[in-house]
Amino acid sequence: MGHRLRVEKGIPYPLGVSETIQGINFSMDCHPVLECKLVLYPKSGEPEIIIELTDEFRTGSVFSVQINGLDPKEFEYNYLIDGIIHPDPYGRKFTGMEQYGRPVSEIRTVILINQEYHTRGLSATIPYEESIFYLLHPRGFTKHSSSNIKSKGTFQGITEKISYLKELGITSIILMPSYEFEETESKRLSENSAYYKEKIPLGNDEQEIRVNYWGYKKGCYFAPKSSYSEHPEQSDHEFSSMISALHDENIEVIMQLYFPGNTKFYLILDVLKFWKTVYKIDGFMVTGEKIPYELIVQEPLLKRTKLIFNEMPLTPDRSVKQPDRNLCLLKDDYMYTARKLLKGDEDMIPSFLELFRKNPAEYALIKNITNYYGFTLFDLVSYDQKHNEENGEENRDGNSYNYSWNCGSEGLTRKQTVKKLRIRQMKNAMMLVLLAQGAPMILSGDEFANSQNGNNNPYCQDNATTWLNWNDKNKNSELFEFTNQLIQIKKMHPILRRQQEFRIMDTLACGFPDLSYHGEEVWQPELENHSRQIAMMFCGLYASTNRIHDDFFYLAINMHWIPHTFALPRLPDGDEWVLLINTESEEKISTKSNEQTVTDTVKVKSNLIDVNARSMKLYCSRKKNKKEITVDKKR
Repeated sequence: MGHRLRVEKGIPYPLGVSETIQGINFSMDCHPVLECKLVLYPKSGEPEIIIELTDEFRTGSVFSVQINGLDPKEFEYNYLIDGIIHPDPYGRKFTGMEQYGRPVSEIRTVILINQEYHTRGLSATIPYEESIFYLLHPRGFTKHSSSNIKSKGTFQGITEKISYLKELGITSIILMPSYEFEETESKRLSENSAYYKEKIPLGNDEQEIRVNYWGYKKGCYFAPKSSYSEHPEQSDHEFSSMISALHDENIEVIMQLYFPGNTKFYLILDVLKFWKTVYKIDGFMVTGEKIPYELIVQEPLLKRTKLIFNEMPLTPDRSVKQPDRNLCLLKDDYMYTARKLLKGDEDMIPSFLELFRKNPAEYALIKNITNYYGFTLFDLVSYDQKHNEENGEENRDGNSYNYSWNCGSEGLTRKQTVKKLRIRQMKNAMMLVLLAQGAPMILSGDEFANSQNGNNNPYCQDNATTWLNWNDKNKNSELFEFTNQLIQIKKMHPILRRQQEFRIMDTLACGFPDLSYHGEEVWQPELENHSRQIAMMFCGLYASTNRIHDDFFYLAINMHWIPHTFALPRLPDGDEWVLLINTESEEKISTKSNEQTVTDTVKVKSNLIDVNARSMKLYCSRKKNKKEITVDKKR
């Protein structure tokens, strides 16, 4: 065969492929009752080399073999387990999946050893309370022609959009699955499906090929996804370059990782440690059926890494002291409560207030109103029912309980009253997300009213349904500017992003609680089941920057379909209220440093304010007789 190789027992750890003084070491965890063989594929086209891994190569359930005289550049490999070919679960690069959406005929593992990446890290971890999370799909974020970039649908495409992320005010992006996985799947579905890629013959039958666009399935967890790269053979370097470029702009990268229930715990830990050490990933959103939460939390290497879970691995005897506070919880309770409040359901005020201020000392909370599953923000205010017909499952898939409201017309409409109400409702939703205590998360595209045409489960849609249409940024510039300004306000004012949970008590003996609730009369909130309105005041004395106390804020929420009057509490002597944001208004309010630059038209002249139906107003304290600056219309 032209290859003079010497085979001997290897070392069991590390798993995968590594280089020793004598040669190349292959190590694989395989159940000892199964027949395991190593298959080498010479790139020269010569017949494959099969090495049977007998008991002499086994330590516990780990088979390891060392091969001397093997040139790693001239071979690829896989394992043959009970007659079935398996790529190495610890493989760091593969061939066969370079073209997105095409059926994979054969996957081979690349022998990648001693590969170094010069990934640059952040200077410091961004605290949760100062984070603005942005959830995006690595392909769909820039795949649409309207993205106006060179490398559409790739890691490089994300790099090309860094200036946009900075403009919006994002501090941390959350990547949907970006590791290698086989996205093509076969399934017999109805002929209405829009995601069919091609038909393949199966005997006397035909079967459709669909795409698992989201990627929440078993994957090759140690390799960046090659088809998300401009040059698939350089996927690892392109991924590293993207991380470095984001870090250079102080933007964190959080990876979503999904593990099926049969995934071994040690593999999960190894995956997290790999991405942390090799690519300097800043955090992980770990999901799956059986996750070893306690093992992950106890891993020393991850102590200063953001760890986001769907349930919190805390036991009663666990210390509440969290000097790094790296743990975070993302659940649907705030999302659905905020949705119900937004559309005007009754008996929502008490539960909303509790979740709005909830901010435990032991861990952080993410507050959001949309996620990759369910409606986008635009669809949340435009559809009463899901419209998943194009998924090919006769609209049976996806959640039927969206807690959405179409504002009076299902889907797209020409009615100006409906369109204006939808813009107002989307602004209201952004207020509920960005002013809540904790870490806000925005679904990419929500800031400019991206739509999926009412599809609340587009897991299989690799097309314009899920690709962001960047033309919407210009069409919906009012919503984008509003979101951007709201993010800047949150960043400027520590009282709106406290690490400590509000206690609704005057712990400073300053005459004001840290957070207080109000209604049509001050200090008297209406919490009855029929109430759909509430106001709250944030006392700036409980937060400071450079020893200077922050401003007071007053947020009036009216999700009723009729107007309501609210009473503004009195401020300390020398201060007055000014209107900062009115979701009903199209006028932009500019903010610079700690000085609210507002027009004299928003100066409050009475302690009674009217908030129109389905609207919110945000007021801020200001020293009396302060020089007023007009709104910057060029922003």
